[in-house]
Amino acid sequence: MQIASNSDVGEPEATAAQPHQWEESYRRHLSRYEDFTNHLRDLLEDLLKNANIDVIQIDGRAKSAESFAEKVRRKGAQYDDPLRQVTDLVGLRVITYYLEDVSRVGDLVRDEFAVDPVNSVDKADMATPEQFGYRSVHYVATLGPNRRDLAEWAPFRSVRFEVQVRTSFQHAWAAVDHKLRYKTAKDVPNDLKRRLYRLGALFELADEQFSELRDASPTESGRATAVRCGRGISERLWTPSHSRPT
Repeated sequence: MQIASNSDVGEPEATAAQPHQWEESYRRHLSRYEDFTNHLRDLLEDLLKNANIDVIQIDGRAKSAESFAEKVRRKGAQYDDPLRQVTDLVGLRVITYYLEDVSRVGDLVRDEFAVDPVNSVDKADMATPEQFGYRSVHYVATLGPNRRDLAEWAPFRSVRFEVQVRTSFQHAWAAVDHKLRYKTAKDVPNDLKRRLYRLGALFELADEQFSELRDASPTESGRATAVRCGRGISERLWTPSHSRPT
């Protein structure tokens, strides 16, 4: 099987003037990006299992042709070649039970893949001290040197992908925020913005408290009970309808 990497696909000459041509080009290669998504999701599941990191869910998707076309239309001036420059044509999301597991998953991603620090971002670092809200870590990466030359992975060696890592509470906030937010932040009324930030603060506090409750019990059985309770609540927050990266 052969797959076109981000640098292999044919491109139209003008980005902003011919967004439909970019969409047509992407559609021709979409199934290949979908194959890579499936390979990556299976690999990440195995890596997390071997590292004894228990997570709620691992989801993946290749960006739809419609979503790709909309992004090119919206941000076309930023791209000379969107098929090479858009970093999330392949996207995965890992939803963890606990806040500290976000860091553990991040360490694993950095160990196993070649992470692009320029395009990767921790959304929490972007917030001012008085702001509460969206928290998620986004890693943009390619296959690492230990894997990219293997026969089964060589066709994907140059394809960039994004891995989002967040807790169930962060995921619940993102779902609520996505439903309630206006198209741009300046369109959000101040009262609604304040209420959203208050809700974000509660989700952030919940993340911290569940980790503390898990670690506070003096007995192994008590810690196990806290873990089960925390996981039960986390799983109720997670809903499949919001599971796919956008």
